[in-house]
Amino acid sequence: MSYYGRGNNNNYRSSNYGNRQGTSNGGNNFLDNLDSFDIAPLRPGQPIIKNFYSETSLIANRAQQVTDQFYLQNEMAIQGFAPKPILAFDEVQFPASIQHVMQRLGYVRPTAIQSQAWPILLHGNDLVGIAQTGSGKTLSFLLPALIHANGQTDNRSGDPLVLILAPTRELAQQIQVVGADFCAATRMRSTCVYGGAPKPPQQREIKYGLEICIATPGRLLDFVREKTINLDRVTFLVLDEADRMLDMGFEPQIRKIIKCIRSDRQTAMFSATWPKEVQKLASDFMTNASHITLGKAILNANQNIHQIVDVCEEREKEQKLIKVLAAVMRDQDCKVIIFAQTKKRVDDIFYTIKRLGYPVLSIHGNKRQNERDRVLQEFRSRPRIILIATDVAARGLDVEDVRIVINLDYPAQTEDYVHRIGRTARSGTKGTAYTFFTRENARQAHDLIQLLKDSNQDVNEKLHSMSKAKFFANRNSTYGKGFTGRIDINHNGLDNTRHTRFSEKRSRSRSPVNSTQNDTTQNFKRSRFDNNVAPRHPYSQPTPAFNTLYNQIKTFAPPPISSTMYSQAHQMYTQPPLPPGPPPSS
Repeated sequence: MSYYGRGNNNNYRSSNYGNRQGTSNGGNNFLDNLDSFDIAPLRPGQPIIKNFYSETSLIANRAQQVTDQFYLQNEMAIQGFAPKPILAFDEVQFPASIQHVMQRLGYVRPTAIQSQAWPILLHGNDLVGIAQTGSGKTLSFLLPALIHANGQTDNRSGDPLVLILAPTRELAQQIQVVGADFCAATRMRSTCVYGGAPKPPQQREIKYGLEICIATPGRLLDFVREKTINLDRVTFLVLDEADRMLDMGFEPQIRKIIKCIRSDRQTAMFSATWPKEVQKLASDFMTNASHITLGKAILNANQNIHQIVDVCEEREKEQKLIKVLAAVMRDQDCKVIIFAQTKKRVDDIFYTIKRLGYPVLSIHGNKRQNERDRVLQEFRSRPRIILIATDVAARGLDVEDVRIVINLDYPAQTEDYVHRIGRTARSGTKGTAYTFFTRENARQAHDLIQLLKDSNQDVNEKLHSMSKAKFFANRNSTYGKGFTGRIDINHNGLDNTRHTRFSEKRSRSRSPVNSTQNDTTQNFKRSRFDNNVAPRHPYSQPTPAFNTLYNQIKTFAPPPISSTMYSQAHQMYTQPPLPPGPPPSS
């Protein structure tokens, strides 16, 4: 089956699957075998125009000391080609339409990642950007992409010139929302393609023509196979949240999509971390890429977030959550996001908080797309609201006035914790993250402590006690097998002497009977003939010992009633009856 050539495919049935099989967004049946369709040779296109940057006199005459101070202040490390950063909007020659939108939206100055990413991308170089959440990465690639698309000479209309891949539908929608005003000002048509929603509306938008395509890998590959969209005209490729896409298992889909794009394209990759998998992907599909790292290359959190970790028991979470909400919801302008690990947990906490009278919303993967859009729109518009969500809202939810993030359940990975708390303290503001940490999460105590130290946060002493326990220090150690002890979070150290009743009973039932030290053939099953006593038939007469015990129980006399044994109310009914009174008068 050929790849390109958009046929008259009228198969407009709606789809229930999303990005990949086995996720909360659903599965894609024909993507189980990515080699089910062949990619024909790409059609030749016009030469790509990449360089749209000219350094202004303000930047050229800037002293090198000012640039070095900017790098030092923002903890920025650069590898490869890097022009001088753009410190103000008037230092870059953006089109007048883009400048008007910036003034109308109230942008004051570029963020750190934008200051260095704009000159690199406008110059035509590939870029790898490593920065924390809420640092303005979306506009870092969106504005150069619009200028790039507007400057191409390819006359073929309908197919996209810019492709932006995102791991989740929420992030894809957020990118489209951020770029809506800029696309309208530059007369660029954008379409958001994601799973979990009906196909016909998205197919109609693609049919009308577009220049910017924002997509999740699963649904995009779906349209590629159905010949709904062609990617051989794409000259600017963006991989946003690349580490998250690889964590979700999208690497085969990404590689298949890149094979559908011309090799002389310009590529930008943005990620919050820089693991080996992301490095391998960058080395395979990027040439002479510039690297920008904000902060440390390892996982780090926003230092504007005040992180509070409460080490508690699982049964204490709900009451502690109620106390936290009672303290923070006194203000009239307070938005709170509560993260839970499962969908059922989200629904349970939603009804619990709703009974308390707080305005609350919930979102997770089982909700329909129109309902999720309504929830997110209402959460953005209302000044005082609580949102309960799974990790579907951990990335891509850009709401600047979120003040509190509560991790009711600690995530399975510390990277997800960083992205969760990154929903607050957006665009340089302050925020607070409140996390409940239980003994079930003790394996991640060491990583959390290191993250807190790197962010200059206070570390709970109980968290130190968990990390020092040998059982949780090494997953492959022998301490992880047959452990029946417990960690006392109120005291230091391990207490493995307090066995459960079940473990003691189980150990007694497996103890050897009438065995010697050298007898290796004796099994560990209790013998049916202990003490040389033959088994009794179930219908035989009771033994004399049983009759003696039965007679003792039958003749057992209860103790006398004393004044201290029972309460006064109980003694009222145990006193002897009163004598009869005088006869009634006639």
